[in-house]
Amino acid sequence: MQNGKNSLRACALCQRTDAIHSHHVLGRVGPQKNEPYNLIDLCAECHGIWHTRRTPQMEYAVYKIMKARHGDLFPMWVNGKPYKTKWLIRAEGMDE
Repeated sequence: MQNGKNSLRACALCQRTDAIHSHHVLGRVGPQKNEPYNLIDLCAECHGIWHTRRTPQMEYAVYKIMKARHGDLFPMWVNGKPYKTKWLIRAEGMDE
């Protein structure tokens, strides 16, 4: 643990509390890039998986977490379209 803050943070996907990264859900550009509704805590392992081989289930889990936390602030509009990636489109059959 590098600082006291890490002890309060856990990975949103696996609940690990070590090596926590702040992941930008909707990207790292624009004035809203560091707003709470664009950040989620992921451990180093889940963060690596997210960027290399995430699954529809993983992305859907993050979507559900962000929607529960931030309501109407999420999804935001990205490039003129609501946040809905190819992963979520494939996962629409999953329970809401």
